[in-house]
Amino acid sequence: MRSEIRITEASKGPFLPRAVTGERCGICAYFHGDAESVCGKCKRHAPVISGNSTYPMWPNVYECDWCGDFARVIRKGGGK
Repeated sequence: MRSEIRITEASKGPFLPRAVTGERCGICAYFHGDAESVCGKCKRHAPVISGNSTYPMWPNVYECDWCGDFARVIRKGGGK
């Protein structure tokens, strides 16, 4: 049986499911990673010291992750 996501007027707003909005780290303005890799760094906030690290680092994220601070990349076109 195939599941279907239905969007009603009551469900519209800032809390739409990610499956509908398509928001994910891989297409976020704060994601920095290699084209060949599915992993990168989130540069939304300042780097932090965590775990056994002795120097600040940005967190590693997968391109399919999501945190809620998503910012869509807006590309300006029209160049010659």
